[in-house]
Amino acid sequence: MKNAYLNSWLQDNITLYSELPPKYKQFCKLLLELKDKPNVVCKWLISVYGSKQGAHNWYAEVKKFFTDLRFSVSIADEAMFYKLDGNKYMIVAAATDDFPVIEDSTEGTNNLI
Repeated sequence: MKNAYLNSWLQDNITLYSELPPKYKQFCKLLLELKDKPNVVCKWLISVYGSKQGAHNWYAEVKKFFTDLRFSVSIADEAMFYKLDGNKYMIVAAATDDFPVIEDSTEGTNNLI
């Protein structure tokens, strides 16, 4: 499954477990030493969609990416990043995994992509 929230790692101090998906045993093989054990669970290393950590960790990844590129975070909306350079500007709005871009030319967008 590809999803924005699944592209950020959980912090070291967070441990997240879940039951095995309903058809896991039908399509995947458990290790032999786990095969006959009851209550086998999954330990997640990455954020899970729908978890509190998922959205938070994804935003941290997005914010780091844009601030590393010298974008500023909007005071009015933290999901809005902007860069001003003389008469040139670029504004990027983050909406989960969609990033609409507004700028004065296509040059900056081509470089960003």
